[in-house]
Amino acid sequence: DLLEEVVYLVEYPTALVGDFEEHFLQIPPEAVITPMKEHQRYFPVFNKEGNLANHFVTVRNGNSEHLETVKEGNEKVLTARLKDAEFFFEEDKKNPLDSYTEKLKAVVYQEDLGTIYEKVERIIANTVKIAEFLNVDKEVKENAERGAILAKADLVTNMVYEFPELQGIMGEKYARLSGEKEVVAKAIFEHYLPRNAEDFLPSTMEGKIISIADKIDTITGSFAIGVEPTGSQDPYALRRQAQGICKIIIDGKLELPLKDLIKISVSSFEGKIEIKEETIQKLYDFFGLRMKNILTEQGYSYDVIDAVLAKDYSALAKVSKKAEALAKIKTSEEFEALLAGFIRANNIAKKYEASEIHADLIQDQFEKNLYDAYVEVQIKVMNLLKEDKYYEILVEIASL
Repeated sequence: DLLEEVVYLVEYPTALVGDFEEHFLQIPPEAVITPMKEHQRYFPVFNKEGNLANHFVTVRNGNSEHLETVKEGNEKVLTARLKDAEFFFEEDKKNPLDSYTEKLKAVVYQEDLGTIYEKVERIIANTVKIAEFLNVDKEVKENAERGAILAKADLVTNMVYEFPELQGIMGEKYARLSGEKEVVAKAIFEHYLPRNAEDFLPSTMEGKIISIADKIDTITGSFAIGVEPTGSQDPYALRRQAQGICKIIIDGKLELPLKDLIKISVSSFEGKIEIKEETIQKLYDFFGLRMKNILTEQGYSYDVIDAVLAKDYSALAKVSKKAEALAKIKTSEEFEALLAGFIRANNIAKKYEASEIHADLIQDQFEKNLYDAYVEVQIKVMNLLKEDKYYEILVEIASL
């Protein structure tokens, strides 16, 4: 991205290598790279071991005349920025990370949704309930709760105030320096993931839980006050955050139905904001559109996608499996039999409202054979359903 930007910034590019003092490498590498890339459009340099070196590459717009003077000028500018970063880092280290949470009371998150401190309280409540719903062990729940408490603390540190791109990254660093558990520190960074469509997902269970808790709070709160994406307008990146939740649940195979997740989030606003049933339905439909995008990205055809989303897509982790099964059987010999059986049964069923089958009234032998086969298939299907074996289920039904 930086290379592309620089290409369009200059007409006559001449690259040069600059240096900075080695002692700046004592601060976290991200705090050195960020001012380099984001503010100065410099390229960081790494050694063969993959560690940051005290050099940078910048591109001058012009020829190589007086290149030494240009180099010195760039070095001075970067040194000033790195001195700031060094000062911020040393100042921030003087206090443990949890001491910053109180300052969040003075930072407004959104006019109708209160301060970031209030948002953190909702994230904590969501985290605890999600952990309980997933039935994770006590240690994971406690670590996730601790991570949720500290999740936004770095927002009021000097470093993140100056370099907002470092949110979460510095939270992880400061948590380690404050003696927090490694998994708690990692979860603080991971709760921002995924930050874009190409980004990786949280690797720890704690990170997954806090990430979902934070994102669902943002989405629910925004819908509750009428801030919804329209066309190309999505100022709170709600589409990206909803897609992130879907991907985390699918990738982690989490047994966290969407309807229950929305209920958990809605409950955290009780007594503060009234969330109507129509808003809850809007939230559910909003996630349905995100799942449609994810399935499209996975290469499924529109008819398969419409089919798996037509009934109930609350169990997000199962939707992909259903799409996979349906796409697979569409190309198999059983599909014609499955379709013929469905069309016949559906056409006959339209004429009747009875919900029970009275097997003792069946007299025709062909009907008895069909009913016996139906009972046998039903038992098999119910067992396969417990294991989410949807392709095998469709094959069994096709056998009728």
